[in-house]
Amino acid sequence: MVEFIYRFNGLLSDLKHFVDETLGLKGNWSSPGGDVKLFNAADSGYAIKWYGHSKKLVIQTDKEHYLKRKFASLANPVGSDVAAGAGNGVSVSKVCTCPYTCVNSNIVAELEGVKLDMTILESRLFASISQQESKSDDINSLRAKQKDMEAIIYK
Repeated sequence: MVEFIYRFNGLLSDLKHFVDETLGLKGNWSSPGGDVKLFNAADSGYAIKWYGHSKKLVIQTDKEHYLKRKFASLANPVGSDVAAGAGNGVSVSKVCTCPYTCVNSNIVAELEGVKLDMTILESRLFASISQQESKSDDINSLRAKQKDMEAIIYK
């Protein structure tokens, strides 16, 4: 059994609306345990499991890959603000087709900013260390000269 894994970042009520209105599937919802919700389509051709805490959505049964194609056509590419369709009440940004995890464009942008900050700080640190090493070399040179001068004076 091949499972397709997505994320649905909305609430359970949003997911139910999405399954009913956008995907056009009729069926029953159940709670097999914990925060897991399971949708079984009335014709048994589709089964969707949603983990409320992690927002992971697993397509367990997908007759002729209908759901996979539907999600791919609806899912918003990273950085896009396109809506799923006029008047359906569910924004496409709640569905992500990234395999196994959802990449939120805001988080990616923040991480890139953090990486840039780290690179800048690293270069400043290395420059500071280099300056300190240079000053240390100068101090050691002056100490050697001081000892030479003291030796001359005490002779």
